[in-house]
Amino acid sequence: MTTEMMSLLTFAMTCLIVLLIQATIAMKAYGISYFMSNRDEAPAEESPLAQRFNRIVSNNIETGFIFVALVLVAAQTEVSNGLTIWGSIVFAAARIVYPVIYAAGIPVVRTLVWDTGIVALFVIFTGIVTA
Repeated sequence: MTTEMMSLLTFAMTCLIVLLIQATIAMKAYGISYFMSNRDEAPAEESPLAQRFNRIVSNNIETGFIFVALVLVAAQTEVSNGLTIWGSIVFAAARIVYPVIYAAGIPVVRTLVWDTGIVALFVIFTGIVTA
């Protein structure tokens, strides 16, 4: 398995863990009956932590599909070089750190970690198109 694919697998598992944490926080806040329902009516106010995890999940979706596409293009075109490898590692690492920093409520560092992941996507892209 290439480093890029391993990074993609790591990102996928990070997303799954974040989803499970989000569901656990919400289940504790709203109770099991809410989760067993059709959820037609939104619960009352969400806690700041629950709101943060909702945004973390949304952010994983927003940036994740770009990462998936880049890694799959690299794999399909058999491109694996320093830029694609390090870009993938840095992106996956940033996506592991991001939920921890965001959940802790550390605003400036959160933005820097997010920016690092975005730069990593550009690095992967550059590695593909310059190969």
